[in-house]
Amino acid sequence: MTESLPHLDPMDVASYIDGRMNPAARAKLEAHIIDCESCRREIRDVDGIRRSAPASRSRVLLPLGALAAAAVALIVLLPAREVFTPEGTHRDPAVTATVAPKAIEPVGGVSAVKRMTWSSVPEANRYRVRIFDAQGAVIWEAEQADTTVGMPAGVRLVPGEKYFWSVSAKTGWGRSVESPLTEFVIPPGAPGR
Repeated sequence: MTESLPHLDPMDVASYIDGRMNPAARAKLEAHIIDCESCRREIRDVDGIRRSAPASRSRVLLPLGALAAAAVALIVLLPAREVFTPEGTHRDPAVTATVAPKAIEPVGGVSAVKRMTWSSVPEANRYRVRIFDAQGAVIWEAEQADTTVGMPAGVRLVPGEKYFWSVSAKTGWGRSVESPLTEFVIPPGAPGR
């Protein structure tokens, strides 16, 4: 590790994850990450990148992943600076986050599911709704511009079974924001859908 920097060097992260670090350096690194959430997160993120890469490419991607994670950490950890226009007037940084859609119905125990309804998202031009069974398999999905969609007659929901649904709002080219999974169940004895 570089002595002058308080955080991990990207190559140290790669060596640690790849198991190529000598025992003394490994002990020093592990002592640092006990107290440093930022470095723990960087190691976790880089390890996730390594695990998701195909086996034949992971040796090549690991150093690149470490460098990418270090770049992201640098951007996140640097303090925000004020932005000035050439005329010297102050301008706030652009807002890049948007709110996720919120499930309205069905939620919890319901007698039947005739439609799915959710809150709107500013700048959203399409919504994708998906219903999952308790094992996580998609059993139905639809895409549209409105914030409600009727359930087609062909979708059969079994009373007593747990279901989950989410809605994703497309807010731009390649951009979207998704609601958390929302659980619903039709009580046993109800007619179902």
